[in-house]
Amino acid sequence: MRNWPALSLLVLAFAPALAVAAPMKVAPPMPLGAPTAAPVGFADLCQRQPIECVDGIRGGEIDASQAAKLAEVRQWAGQARWAALFGRTTAELSEAPASAFPGYINRPLAPRPVPNLFEPIAPAFTEEAEQAAAETPAPAVEDAPAVEDAPAPPIVSALSDRELQRINTQINRSIRRSDDYAAYGRADYWAAGVDHVKRGDCEDYALAKRRALIEAGAPGEALSIAIVRTFHGEMHAVLLVATSEGEVVLDNLSPWIVPWNEAPYQWLDRQAPGAPTKWVHVGVGVRS
Repeated sequence: MRNWPALSLLVLAFAPALAVAAPMKVAPPMPLGAPTAAPVGFADLCQRQPIECVDGIRGGEIDASQAAKLAEVRQWAGQARWAALFGRTTAELSEAPASAFPGYINRPLAPRPVPNLFEPIAPAFTEEAEQAAAETPAPAVEDAPAVEDAPAPPIVSALSDRELQRINTQINRSIRRSDDYAAYGRADYWAAGVDHVKRGDCEDYALAKRRALIEAGAPGEALSIAIVRTFHGEMHAVLLVATSEGEVVLDNLSPWIVPWNEAPYQWLDRQAPGAPTKWVHVGVGVRS
């Protein structure tokens, strides 16, 4: 029994290396539910630092089109904050800036016109039409045009398991865990990843990891923040990374990177894949 503390420290020290050595299991797609409001802290973040809420912008010099995206997101964030405070979903707002997330893979199909069931149906062919059809050569068959609203293939990170583990461990060690009141003097404050904070809580870890992964070359469309409930009933935030083996979890409460369906949490809400400003419930019937 006396050797257990030393053994525990040894396991924690070698946990990142052991996690890399174990092959990653393939995770099934996460079932997504109805739209929901973005967290108030996230909306505040998008107003202060809209670059954290727009995919495809890595910082540095910002061109005119990127500046327009950031302005759109900042305007959306002001509306989303009030929507969250009054219990409305972001889907009830005017459409969030689509230019901010062109890779959104769950956008709805365009509405189809409803036919008038009471309108008399004209005959399909008359004798003159049949004669003209017989004399007209058949048109050449062409390839069907691409469907405009067809879902885009999911965008995944090409970073290796070792690189994901390195960044996860680095951020977990670089930020000292602290609640928002102690760190910022207010509740539900989401610190920007570009600020490289030294103190923070779960969402600050997730945002810092998101920024570090983007700087390492991961596409922002492959990264999503999710809200979960822990075994103790506490609300918690983690970062989801879409890989070729499915989505995996980067968590400040654990040194291990695991498929989302093996994480010991109840999944509640998350950013829709490829759409940072769109939030959805997870699964069907998760919430009562």
